[in-house]
Amino acid sequence: MGLILASTSKYRSQLLERLGVPFQSIAPDVDEHAARRPEWSPQELATELARLKVESVAQRFPDDVIIGSDQVAECDGEVLDKPGTQERAIFQLRQLSGRVHTLWTAVAIMSPAGQISHWDRTQLQMRTLSRAEIERYIEHDQPLD
Repeated sequence: MGLILASTSKYRSQLLERLGVPFQSIAPDVDEHAARRPEWSPQELATELARLKVESVAQRFPDDVIIGSDQVAECDGEVLDKPGTQERAIFQLRQLSGRVHTLWTAVAIMSPAGQISHWDRTQLQMRTLSRAEIERYIEHDQPLD
């Protein structure tokens, strides 16, 4: 029985690598945008995407332990997608500047013994940022993904 991360995210791989256990990363066959339902809350969205990812990979590797995860950022009830471009990153950071936002993180684990899931809510207060600070951060760290 192996351990599989249902993700190609370098950030999730780095987290799992800290445990020092061998695992492989497998891309789930999930179109995150197509899977969304307008009636889902941000918490439900994160939970359902984690479940879909783990179930997608478990279909191909039914005898292994599969870990799937998703994180949804929310501000004033609006889901904030990955910015993808510098312009969108500037817009999002200006929107969050000086405000509280929420990160909904969900994890699903599936093995031959069954499936479990967990979600966590983290509220963050971002300090007020100037446009120059935002642009410097984006140029240096490239937070587009």
